Amino acid sequence: MVWYENVWKGEKDMISNQVLQSTIEGLKEISRIDFCVIDLEGNVLAATFPESEEYRSSVVPFVDSPADSQVVQGHQFSKYTMSFR
Repeated sequence: MVWYENVWKGEKDMISNQVLQSTIEGLKEISRIDFCVIDLEGNVLAATFPESEEYRSSVVPFVDSPADSQVVQGHQFSKYTMSFR
């Protein structure tokens, strides 16, 4: 799972989400591992598996923790902050 802070609003969010979806689908094809991108508020932005909504409740504790990466419920969670300008 990957969280990122989205600095765009409105239409640019849609474009950004489409790019994220395409990117993680490509990563899944290469790695054979599912991916999910969730923002800091727990909104699923892109995912390669339908159960991604189940992980929303784990976002806030992880985001508030000092860890950049950790295993939660058997899944690898990582934090990334991205700026698109």
